[in-house]
Amino acid sequence: RKESSAASDVYKRQPVTAFLDKDSVPEPGKQPERYGAPVNLAKPKAGGKLLEVCGRFATWAASNIRRFEGQSQREKFTENGGIMDIADRMSRVALNQDTSNTQTRNTLSDVTSPMFLIQERTITAGEMAIFFADPAFLPAEYVPEVNTSEYTYDDGKRIAEHQNALQQFTFDEDHRKEKIRELTHWTNVYGNQVVKHGWVHEERDVKENVPDLDAGTNENGTFKAFKRQTKKRVTKDWPTIERWPIENVYADSNIPNAQDQLCIGYKTKMLYGDLLKLHETGQIENIDKITPSHKYMGEQELQQPPEKRRENAGEDGETEQTGEIEVWEIWGRVPIHQSETKTRKTVKASWDESKHAPIIYQAIYAGNIHENPVCLKLCENPYWHGEIPIQFIHSHQDDKGLYHKGDAEMIQSLYY
Repeated sequence: RKESSAASDVYKRQPVTAFLDKDSVPEPGKQPERYGAPVNLAKPKAGGKLLEVCGRFATWAASNIRRFEGQSQREKFTENGGIMDIADRMSRVALNQDTSNTQTRNTLSDVTSPMFLIQERTITAGEMAIFFADPAFLPAEYVPEVNTSEYTYDDGKRIAEHQNALQQFTFDEDHRKEKIRELTHWTNVYGNQVVKHGWVHEERDVKENVPDLDAGTNENGTFKAFKRQTKKRVTKDWPTIERWPIENVYADSNIPNAQDQLCIGYKTKMLYGDLLKLHETGQIENIDKITPSHKYMGEQELQQPPEKRRENAGEDGETEQTGEIEVWEIWGRVPIHQSETKTRKTVKASWDESKHAPIIYQAIYAGNIHENPVCLKLCENPYWHGEIPIQFIHSHQDDKGLYHKGDAEMIQSLYY
């Protein structure tokens, strides 16, 4: 059946996404005991005080994100015609030569220069050659400490070898080389990027052959028959690094160090099925409260670099629904105090600026952070080091705040 162009356009702009009803959502899983047991204040059975704290955190985070969004440093970096726009235009050798630079002179040619792209690719290749000069060795390795009373040199050597083996495994499984290359590339293009250090834990149902004990064994002790059974197996369980695109990160532009930030917000998109997997492994709660209103609805912020990139590529710049869920991860220093019984059957939490000093909390919300999002996770910093697991990465040293200068600002003359 041939549809009209208008009907077809509506169909394309409204992707179909299935949401489980409350009765169909599986019970949340449990994380391994070695992770400790951070209390998720967003649990469905939480009392009124806990839910109030989750709502208070969302309001606090949304207020900070609005403040960050309106800071002049961020506006200059992300607005149309700003630093990110110029860098994108030069790196993709776009035909859009619009500029406010008074030194620009019109020429008979409408073809822009590829020199910025060539220089950035050269710089990235050179840095990767330094990081991975010898494929047989990692960029950094453990060595035994000398002159210590904690262990002998031979014990230290054995410990270092063990740590290097773990690091090699993590490096391979987490695809670190590819991630470092990607991070280095975008840091050189835009001058600034953000990286999060975390832990990935995934489980999957796997069909396996298991001995059929009822069938007995052969004379040599082997089993006579096997049967197929479905087992839940851990498929991923190691440290990971994740690049957070700088335009989707909201932090105070006046503070250069991530560890000194009061609040850091990150907007991303996730498939409903991926959120369901996190629920099944006990990492988030309230999956049954996610509705179509929490889907990604296109770019809603004041600055919209993704739309400008499409325009630079000669495409329609308007972003639209994708069927994914809009997800916000927030790290904040907030005055929450929580207490629980030894068995953790009863948990209490309160928000009081006058009685509690701010400590680091991690929160995950589904939906637009400014429009009644669903709290999927709110817990005290689960990492042993007690720090915000985020680093700001820059291509050049600078002392003016979060957004450092980059090549896009200093070598525009290569492009125009």
